[in-house]
Amino acid sequence: GDRIRRLRSADAPGVELIGKPPLAKGELLRFSVGLSAFGGHLSVTYLTKSGDAIHLVPPRPARPGARIRFGDPTDRFTGWEIDEPFGTDMVLVLVSDDPGFLGVRPESERAEDFARHLSERIRTLQARGRRVGAQLMPVDTVERR
Repeated sequence: GDRIRRLRSADAPGVELIGKPPLAKGELLRFSVGLSAFGGHLSVTYLTKSGDAIHLVPPRPARPGARIRFGDPTDRFTGWEIDEPFGTDMVLVLVSDDPGFLGVRPESERAEDFARHLSERIRTLQARGRRVGAQLMPVDTVERR
């Protein structure tokens, strides 16, 4: 409602899935994020159909206008593999001009706990004149193609 409308749409990052949906078991979640003229500190949270919030990328600096890829395997990172439960999950990308905008969060938590925390943080940040942009991307997952 009202809280969402107060988020500046121009501050919202763009997010695009890399690969062809739906993603099947064993495939890797990969996506790119494009920042608007508003940069700051970027975080990524995976919201599962089963109600978990998994913080994939803790807040990190990101330049205005940057395009950043996430999920590509490296020698130290094997990637985020799709697994059950299957259905529609969401990737939540947040960007803020406050480096500590999320506070300290566990690697994984219940989505409702994270949503409550995030709502309070957004209210606090906006009261201080800080900026927050958000974008959701659905991720459809299946057992096999």
